[in-house]
Amino acid sequence: MGGFTSMLKKTDTNGFKGWIHEELDWSPAVSHIDELLKSISAKGEQVLHCRGRDIYRIDLPFQGSPSSCFVYFFRNTSFSRSLKSPWPFKIMRISQKMRSLGFPSFEVLAALRPADELRNRNSLLIAREILDVRELPATGNHVYKVHESLPFTGEVVKRTAIELARFHDAGLVHGDLKSRHVLFSGDPGDADCLIYFVDLEKTRHCRFLPALARDILAARDIIQLLTSLPDEEGVPGENEKSRFLSLYLGERSLGDRRRKRIRRFAGFYLGSGSFRQGETLLQGLKRIARR
Repeated sequence: MGGFTSMLKKTDTNGFKGWIHEELDWSPAVSHIDELLKSISAKGEQVLHCRGRDIYRIDLPFQGSPSSCFVYFFRNTSFSRSLKSPWPFKIMRISQKMRSLGFPSFEVLAALRPADELRNRNSLLIAREILDVRELPATGNHVYKVHESLPFTGEVVKRTAIELARFHDAGLVHGDLKSRHVLFSGDPGDADCLIYFVDLEKTRHCRFLPALARDILAARDIIQLLTSLPDEEGVPGENEKSRFLSLYLGERSLGDRRRKRIRRFAGFYLGSGSFRQGETLLQGLKRIARR
């Protein structure tokens, strides 16, 4: 998966175990996750606080000089979730998979969990900040704006549709594709502009799922993206959303039947009521059926 991946080495030090980049000149100065959180919060800037996750921006020594990083603290309140692989380990693996498939992704510098916890209740991820990027505008109950906004019009619509189609054709589905999770590096009109899909906790590589399941998951990504955009005059209009869907479907390497199926799934849901954050596609369909 590339030279960067080979630089992540297994570690078991000072009460934590997992992976850390050999050029990250950092190790936990304390052996308890709560003490580490206090240390990071005292030195860094809090970017997000919500149930189960805190994110801080902080400079850490990487490759011999300070580098702006995001530090993610995860807490699992669910018993079943705590029996599964920690979020940082999963994010590290899917980020590596995305890079191997030719998609830009943030650089994971460390993925750690407390060594003394039998269940995966707490964990920590460190990733280099993607600099000089803009995010799509977002609306909703849990909006934490980290970067400047980029209007979802014109070339942005086209480039996002093309990249999401390429993403899905590679067998990837995001699972939580709010508009604020789409970052643009560079001018959208330039050939070397990069698009990053971030917040990868629910991202999967599902190439071997049945076509019907993959089409449902693809429609879910489209629904989340379009319904998380602000409903303001011109940003974006319904024409831009329809154009996005048409461009996306035109780029997919699919037969007519599957294109029509994705359009039907997305159109039914979008036309039947607003998306609710945290709601699964099945829950949404049940809610619509009850109305």
